[in-house]
Amino acid sequence: MIDLLRKNGPFRKANLHSHTTRTDGRMTASEVKEWYKDHGYEIVAFTDHSVYSDYPELRDERFLPIAGVETDFCSYDPHFPQKKTISCHINFWQEFPESPLAVYVPETHEYKVDTINTYIKAMKKNGFYCCLNHPGWSMLPGNDIERIDGLDAVEVYNHGAEWNNNCGNGNIEYAMYLNSGHRAWALAADDNHAGIGGKDIDLTHDDDTLGGWIEISMPELTVRHFFEAFRSGSFYATQGPKIYDYYIDESRDMIVVRCSPVKNISIKGSHIGLAAHANSNRNDITFAEFPLAGIRETNQYFRLEIWTTDMKRAFSQPYYFESKSCRKTEKT
Repeated sequence: MIDLLRKNGPFRKANLHSHTTRTDGRMTASEVKEWYKDHGYEIVAFTDHSVYSDYPELRDERFLPIAGVETDFCSYDPHFPQKKTISCHINFWQEFPESPLAVYVPETHEYKVDTINTYIKAMKKNGFYCCLNHPGWSMLPGNDIERIDGLDAVEVYNHGAEWNNNCGNGNIEYAMYLNSGHRAWALAADDNHAGIGGKDIDLTHDDDTLGGWIEISMPELTVRHFFEAFRSGSFYATQGPKIYDYYIDESRDMIVVRCSPVKNISIKGSHIGLAAHANSNRNDITFAEFPLAGIRETNQYFRLEIWTTDMKRAFSQPYYFESKSCRKTEKT
């Protein structure tokens, strides 16, 4: 059996895109911690705009803060004067915040793909991992997305962009990035700015929290184990649906999926269309199997998407047929 979830411990809930009062968020870092912790999250990355944030004092046995920053590159767009500007936002997370090499390099904010690529290379040299944020909200041109190098992840869902602007879906842009020859993980996040923290205070109508996250499998709640799990792709992105099992049964050459009740379980390959799927008009599907032979013949990779009748979705990480990274386990 090849475990396509790459499980290595319990799944832990994580929001890797958040803002505080350091920039344009309405909660302090401590309030962000308490709000998410009270709602079952164990991990939050603090990614304020162009301000690198590390909060080791927030660490406890049930909560892991990840140091980070959201960078932006924005310029006047001469090709679309009515649009005025073109922008690209990228989150960076630091694996070794205590290292003297963990230096945030202030960005120039100039939108040029070459500038972005040079910046990504410099930040990764300093120990950062990076994710392309809300490509739908940014209205990034497809040919530019395909030319960005070095991304570790792409937001397939950004809850803040969806809640406030109805453009949080980055699924198409993610598929374009994969099909241009790049490899990156699928990620869902809140990008929360609003809300008032505290156990006795309800969030306001412009709440943009608790809508997109990852479930990451890691044996211990430490920075080291988090980045080991991130590198190996031991997580899935979700708006709510849960993926319990997702593996290749090598003895039968079948993909096997078990999940929370959904209306659709789909395997997607190199095309945005379906390589295989099980479909219903109700949330009554919890299991599906798909022959792998036909998918292998026509695709370099495949990935799983599931969704409910109200379009709450979950996304696996891509599996490449030559991949050696997924764990082989004995059948039980």
